[in-house]
Amino acid sequence: MPRPDPDRDHDEGGGALRRLLANRVVVITGRLTDRRTTRAAAELMTLNAEGDGPVTLYLNCPEGELDAAFTLADTVELMTVEVTADCRGRLGGPPLVVFAVADRRVCSAHATFRLGEPQASLSGRAQEIDAQADALRAQVDRLVACIAEACGRSPDQVANDMRSGRILDAEQAMAYGLVHQIAQRTPHATDADRSQP
Repeated sequence: MPRPDPDRDHDEGGGALRRLLANRVVVITGRLTDRRTTRAAAELMTLNAEGDGPVTLYLNCPEGELDAAFTLADTVELMTVEVTADCRGRLGGPPLVVFAVADRRVCSAHATFRLGEPQASLSGRAQEIDAQADALRAQVDRLVACIAEACGRSPDQVANDMRSGRILDAEQAMAYGLVHQIAQRTPHATDADRSQP
C-alpha cells in the first residue's frame, strides 16, 4: 500500500488552498525553504497575472533560508498589485525581508518578530570558504538595508538588533516601524444580537 506524501496536498487541504487562492490569499507556515518559496512565488505570480485586486500574504515563519527569503522578497517587489503581508504567529531571521518589502504590513496582536542574523554553514577549501563568507556578508548587508529602509531605522541600529537577536511583540514592532497596523479582533454576533429587529 503506498504511503501518503507529507509534502503533497490532500484533497481537503487542496480544496482549502483553492479557496484561499480564489480569495487572493497565499499562506506560508514553517521554515521558509526553497520548496515553500517556489510554491508561494508561483501562487503570487499567478494571482498577479489573473487580476488587479490586492493580495494578502500570511506569514508564520520563525526561521528560513536566506536565498529563499530573497527570492520571495524579489517576487513580492515585482508584483504590480498591492501586497499586504500579515504575520500571524512568529516571524524571524531572513523571512523578515519578505514582510519588510510588502506594500502594507499587518500583524495579529500576539505576533512576535525576531531580528536575527541568518545561520549558515560553509564548507570547502580555504579560498572557497573565504568567497562564501564574502557572499554571505553581502547578503546580510542587503538584508539589513531592506529592513532598515522599511522601518526608517539606520542600518547600524538594525544590524546591532540582529546581532543581539532582539525580539519584538506587536506593539514594539509597530513602534520600531516594522508593522503598519495591528489587526483588531472582529466581534462575532451573539444569538441575542441576531434576534433583535
